[in-house]
Amino acid sequence: MYNKNYTNEKKTITIWHPNGEKYFSYLQNYYNINFVNIYFFRKIFNYHKFTNEKKFIKPFFLSDFNIICLPPFDLNIIFFLIGKILKPKACLILHTSDFVHDKGYIFKFFISKYIYQSIINKLFKFIIYPNKLQLDHLNQIYKPKKLYIPHHINPCFYNNKFIKKDIDILFVGEKSYKKGYDRFIKITNLLNLKSYAIGKSNLKVELNNNCINIENIDQIKLSQYLSRSKYLILPSRRFNNWEELFSQITIESISSGVIVLSTNHIGPVFLKNYYNLPIYLFKDDDDFVLNVVNFINKNKIFIHFYDLSDFKIGSLIHKWEKIFK
Repeated sequence: MYNKNYTNEKKTITIWHPNGEKYFSYLQNYYNINFVNIYFFRKIFNYHKFTNEKKFIKPFFLSDFNIICLPPFDLNIIFFLIGKILKPKACLILHTSDFVHDKGYIFKFFISKYIYQSIINKLFKFIIYPNKLQLDHLNQIYKPKKLYIPHHINPCFYNNKFIKKDIDILFVGEKSYKKGYDRFIKITNLLNLKSYAIGKSNLKVELNNNCINIENIDQIKLSQYLSRSKYLILPSRRFNNWEELFSQITIESISSGVIVLSTNHIGPVFLKNYYNLPIYLFKDDDDFVLNVVNFINKNKIFIHFYDLSDFKIGSLIHKWEKIFK
């Protein structure tokens, strides 16, 4: 276990992410962490509601480090550029999961990608990617030091041994079109197997009698469902320049002895090829449902447990320590 008392004085770090606690909560045992879950221009456009301006502006100027989680060409870069001008010694770290950096969002209508890349080069000291393929792809585009730090596995998933694999297929995540929830529904309708779907829903679809629908559970409960499952279905579809760029549930499932059946997105492809993990990939097309059904009908699963030490908190803290020294 990594010694969390390696430093006499904890650094103060602000993480700018709409769901920062999910991905960075493990840092709280080692550093003073502030989570800011909205951005300046999202407030203007009423994407999020909040009332206390101090919770938004003060953390930037009082932090030793600011970890800014932005997609490429996001208009909010202006706020952090202004902040850097007002506090020139501020250490800004860009954390991005986005693989496509020659297409963007609102910002591309105001300046070219080359000017934006120049701003990134001036503004940030480090760029952190959770997918190592991004390092290879973008190594010549940006000048700041680039590091690969993957997402973590919650300790409740460590050595998550099973008693009985009584859940045949499992879906975990947002029940949306982008996440392919409709595909999962079709798979459950074609297979006479015990199925569970875990996550919040924004689609009004009917589940068959074999599928149990669960809205909200904690990580410990999720680990218990994973330990009972044979297959995790990851049916996400490419949508508006988005695709699965890591998929934290994938490594949590594999650490629990679950076979992952996924569309061939960047994240699952990287995890399969780089770590040689039991992820079976299928084309993200209209045949995905039938291909998965045929695979499950024709194949017997062989459970293997993987150490996945690269994703454990001790290993990740060691990587962050090199940045926050």
